[in-house]
Amino acid sequence: MGMRRFRLGGIKILEGRSHLTSSRPAGEPVLPAICSHLAAHQINLALLTHLAFDQDGGSITSLCTESADTFSSYFLLKLSYGQGSVVKLESAINILSIFPHDQRPAVTGTLLALLIKENVRPHGFASSPSALSVLVSGADTRKVIDGLFDAFEFPSFQSPGEWYTAYERRERLLREVECSYQEKVIKVYNIAHQPNLELWRLILPWSRLGDFGTALTAMDRMGIRIPFLVAQHGQEENLSCGLAFADTHREQARQILALYLPELDLRRRHPVTAFFITGPHFGDRHGITNTMVQTLQNAAVSPLAMGCTVSSISLIVRADDQETSRQVLAASFQVPSDKG
Repeated sequence: MGMRRFRLGGIKILEGRSHLTSSRPAGEPVLPAICSHLAAHQINLALLTHLAFDQDGGSITSLCTESADTFSSYFLLKLSYGQGSVVKLESAINILSIFPHDQRPAVTGTLLALLIKENVRPHGFASSPSALSVLVSGADTRKVIDGLFDAFEFPSFQSPGEWYTAYERRERLLREVECSYQEKVIKVYNIAHQPNLELWRLILPWSRLGDFGTALTAMDRMGIRIPFLVAQHGQEENLSCGLAFADTHREQARQILALYLPELDLRRRHPVTAFFITGPHFGDRHGITNTMVQTLQNAAVSPLAMGCTVSSISLIVRADDQETSRQVLAASFQVPSDKG
């Protein structure tokens, strides 16, 4: 095509997951109840995303679990949300992650173009500081991975065949470790925060997925970086998306979205701060997200958005809650000392 392809480091896949999405139009925040119920039943999470709406308390929460935990998770979500909730269950979902994305929106834009080309409908997205994860059905996974080698450059692998060979060898050598231990203070690699951000939420019909990808690529050309991105199935045929970027890019982002996605349902939340907790391994043991959410709830902080994938938690809070969040997270998660 003549275009220079993005160079990525690798691909990671988690196969055979169940994907559950819960939505509630209004009411008390239910994220603490969801995390508490899952932790009490020792259910590990491979992925979790959360988007709160406005002041009405409405929200969408989605998560991926092992297939063996599917029905327990389904009933726990129904219990958490109560009457008036909608819980959607999808089985045989794979989590496909590419890295590093370097916060560049054009990586997401390129991935969206690939999905449209292959006629693949994504079930959701979640970003971490290093990776971008997309949920696809098991039946679509092979052609997405094949397409990645046309859309991106992977120096370690010359072809999809080389990647598959290495992946299958690694899968034979490794078996998943599920931990059930509890720590009074959970050890993590790092806690970082990024202030002076805006959180934008938009409802994206499936038919506009390509336009959204084009808008993201245009943002990249303008030097905009996106440290936080999640997308979830809405109640209708759409994706509910949340993305955060520096408040200094507000006008540029507004112009780009108005150009490619006019008359879209767009809501802005500003100012906000992002926190990134790296290395909690919430996919390998239960209760990590519960510890964080309960800690924040005890400090009267309500997350505006969350994305948990590839052993990292990304959290969006109001700017007014930045210092409180920093203090309580530092008390609940232990970062190794630089000494020695």
